[in-house]
Amino acid sequence: MENELLKEISLKLNKLVDIEKRLNKLESIENELKSINKSIKGIQKDSLSVMTYLASRDM
Repeated sequence: MENELLKEISLKLNKLVDIEKRLNKLESIENELKSINKSIKGIQKDSLSVMTYLASRDM
């Protein structure tokens, strides 16, 4: 009986560890996506600056 309970606790702890690992991976992916988004915003800003410069040059 006690052995069964220990096995059950061990299995649940292992599941929690797996869930924590997945959560860490998701947090890592989230941080990467935030970084990519920041880069895209910078590129958009640079593109707008270039288009504004080119438009003003044509006038």
